[in-house]
Amino acid sequence: MGFIGKIIGVFLGWKVGGFFGAIAGLILGSIADKKLYELGSVSSSFFKKKTTRQDLFMQTTFAVLGHLSKSKGRVTEEDIQLANQLMIQLKLDDAGRKLAQDAFRRGKESDFPIRQVIREFRIGCGQRADLLRMFLQVQVQAAFADSELHENEKEVLYVIAEELWSFSYAI
Repeated sequence: MGFIGKIIGVFLGWKVGGFFGAIAGLILGSIADKKLYELGSVSSSFFKKKTTRQDLFMQTTFAVLGHLSKSKGRVTEEDIQLANQLMIQLKLDDAGRKLAQDAFRRGKESDFPIRQVIREFRIGCGQRADLLRMFLQVQVQAAFADSELHENEKEVLYVIAEELWSFSYAI
């Protein structure tokens, strides 16, 4: 969480009300910092409850990638290479790679709630249509990674499109 609100609050509080003003400024600054932090975080019932928009993008991308890869029966070497290339492209550190790998694994599970996950992702993106576009590009690229589009992959892409396009602004 940030501290800039606390600093500004203490400074302004001191100028206006001395010692007690500084204490009140610290309290108000703490509240402001918390609110600003929450603006950058989103909720997900599939992943941990509160997460950043960036982590939600990454986890959703890799979970759906795992689901899409598994939909044709088995995950191929091309699917794994694509996932690894994406991790490199996103410049994920060790913790990020582990999070992405866990999400990919969870996406391969037979009871993966794809519609719910994409819906929460779409809501979490807010006005960031660029994230939705990038997400969709990754999934389409993955579907064609082995140079052929399997029927089950096509079905997953339809589900993705339905969930992404069921909102009021265009991608």
